[in-house]
Amino acid sequence: MPRLRQLRYFVAVAEEGQLTTAAQKLHVAQPTLSHAIAQLETRLGVELLRRNHRGVTLTPAGEVLLTKARAAIEAADDAALAARSLARAGRGVLRFGFLGIPPSEKAPELFARFHASHAGVEIAFRELGFPSRSTAAWLADVDIALCFSPTPHPHRAGVPLGSYPAGSELTRPR
Repeated sequence: MPRLRQLRYFVAVAEEGQLTTAAQKLHVAQPTLSHAIAQLETRLGVELLRRNHRGVTLTPAGEVLLTKARAAIEAADDAALAARSLARAGRGVLRFGFLGIPPSEKAPELFARFHASHAGVEIAFRELGFPSRSTAAWLADVDIALCFSPTPHPHRAGVPLGSYPAGSELTRPR
């Protein structure tokens, strides 16, 4: 199985048509590049390049490998980008909106578990301050909110967590 570095080297040589130019582009010594290409050919058991006084040309096997190598490099680069994005997603600030008592005081074990599995994420609590702001404006400033019957917002989804019977202490006006 070829190594990704060897495939990158091979693609550079194929695109440049010369080992020296490809080596300069890759910032490696020309003998290092030649050795890597020779190892790749040995590993695959096929000649990939025909060397001549003007540079190199691809063999039929080299043409096939070039297409597949480009796809493999693109897939590897995409995978690395996805991994880095996922790692960054585990950092930052989660803006948590609430009414009344902060959720961290009501359910400290929940936030302790969250912090244990997402140590790079800081939770910033924001209390909804009636009547100075509308519920929709407040919801626009938070990532997650615990509230009663929020005003619909075009960029937020609501998930009912429960309900209280009419006339209960939580539904009576204050």
